[in-house]
Amino acid sequence: MTHPEAAELAVALAAGLQEIFVGMVMLDISALPPLAEPPRLLPAQLTSSIGLGGAIRGALALHCPRAVALSIAGAMLGIEVEELDADTQDAIGEIANMLAGHLKIALAAAGIAVHLAVPTTVTGAGYRIGGVGGAARLVAPFHIAAGEFWVELLIAWG
Repeated sequence: MTHPEAAELAVALAAGLQEIFVGMVMLDISALPPLAEPPRLLPAQLTSSIGLGGAIRGALALHCPRAVALSIAGAMLGIEVEELDADTQDAIGEIANMLAGHLKIALAAAGIAVHLAVPTTVTGAGYRIGGVGGAARLVAPFHIAAGEFWVELLIAWG
């Protein structure tokens, strides 16, 4: 079985986020090229991560700076959001969950069965997602009016 290349996965992630942002978030979004040399730490204050299992081991994480997380949550909830509170965490977690679902469907089309864990959300600064030994790492930046945010995909095949 052949595995999708990083570029194919980046396209699948961009298509999934575009659909989510058009249908649920109601914010304009643009995909930027994946980072050739992603930094070890991304400048995020809120990250929601979904564990991936089955034919792969890994995680999908949505990393947002404070302003981006507040903008996305506010657009989803239809209210002004001022804190990285439970509502903001739930909103970003839901986007990560929907994006992981899009990835699961894309991989299933390639004959790769994936299982999703429940979202885990972290707030703060100076943290990184880890725990997937030998995983390939893809970091794809996206832009909305409030700023840039990143989707990180860690995958170890088999």
